[in-house]
Amino acid sequence: EKTLDMKMPDTAINGIQVANSGYISKIGLGVDFSLELVEAAALQGCNALLVHHGLFWGQPLPLRGASYRKIKQLIENDIALIALHLPLDLHAELGNNAGLLQALSLSATENFGDYKGYKLIFSGTVVGDKALSFEELVQRYTKFVGKPLATVQAGKRLITRVALCSGGALFGLEEAAAKGFDAYVTGDANHIYYHKAKELGIHLLCGGHYLTETFGVKRLANRIQEEFSIPFVFIDLPTGL
Repeated sequence: EKTLDMKMPDTAINGIQVANSGYISKIGLGVDFSLELVEAAALQGCNALLVHHGLFWGQPLPLRGASYRKIKQLIENDIALIALHLPLDLHAELGNNAGLLQALSLSATENFGDYKGYKLIFSGTVVGDKALSFEELVQRYTKFVGKPLATVQAGKRLITRVALCSGGALFGLEEAAAKGFDAYVTGDANHIYYHKAKELGIHLLCGGHYLTETFGVKRLANRIQEEFSIPFVFIDLPTGL
């Protein structure tokens, strides 16, 4: 599938970024590759890390300072680093956006937008006959995902159609409004989008970059466990952003 294309136009290097000696018995999951994550994975006996934000982003990386210390910890503890960026946002079943749709009880509809040739913005409709108020959407997000970073209510408009994109995707707000969506859900917040959302007449829920991108690694690890019986542990290191 196009959503599984590891050579997709992404600045991240998707796949194995650092190998280990070749054996995996336990996988540590995280959103962001960090020294704190490596140290926690080593303490929990993991010999692989599966993350959304890895170490290599398409540019030569001098192995010094923090980068050296992280690589050193991986090698000394024989921990592989596997990173999946856009493929883990885009996958229709295992990805971050698929997880967001399910968490918000939305029935998936067609993707749209053009991000490096991919329709990155997901959309869904509210399950059931009853439209949601914006307050109800925020409550649903808070209950099943976490406390949003910021919310912008655009009038009393009821919600039946929601567009969403995990992480830093405020760029999709205007197209979502033009397509008649009632609300847009993404991760990052930005001051200039407050009045823009109100003027476009579309509710905006900025759920937090971290929170919107916890789904993919968990869903993929569950599939790996089902197929290969490899256990995993999610190492939760929220940034609050």
